[in-house]
Amino acid sequence: MDASNPLAELKDIHLPDSPSVFPLALGWEIIIGIIVLAILGLIIVAFIKKAKQKRFEKMNLLITEIESNNALTDHEIIEQSSILLKRIALMKFATDNPQFIAGDEWFKYLQSKTPKFDLSTSALSYLNNVYQIQTLENKDKFFNDLRLWVRSII
Repeated sequence: MDASNPLAELKDIHLPDSPSVFPLALGWEIIIGIIVLAILGLIIVAFIKKAKQKRFEKMNLLITEIESNNALTDHEIIEQSSILLKRIALMKFATDNPQFIAGDEWFKYLQSKTPKFDLSTSALSYLNNVYQIQTLENKDKFFNDLRLWVRSII
């Protein structure tokens, strides 16, 4: 080494490592966590809505099946509709044991499950006397009200 040149004795300068993106500051981790939870919440809500829509479509298909069966008399339509409503009630409110309810109690039970939907003024009032022979005056209104009741339950 040359003693006359003091620069020759200097060593290379080592720069520190460049700062990395991770670990993030706590604030960023909280924001990312909130965003992930919001996305998961939206996915769950969408899944629940889709499942409800699918259930309603299944029930609507069963209602349409009863409606399109021309071989059924009005009394049989009312009976089949009541059976369908019992199946729906059993599926939705199994702890109430709706399969054992009949007559006026059945009609009151249906009304209690949908307080916003007044069954006494709807075409579903035929369900009050399921086992008596009745004639449907307006089948379209009956099936529309049936669909509305199912929609309000599901």
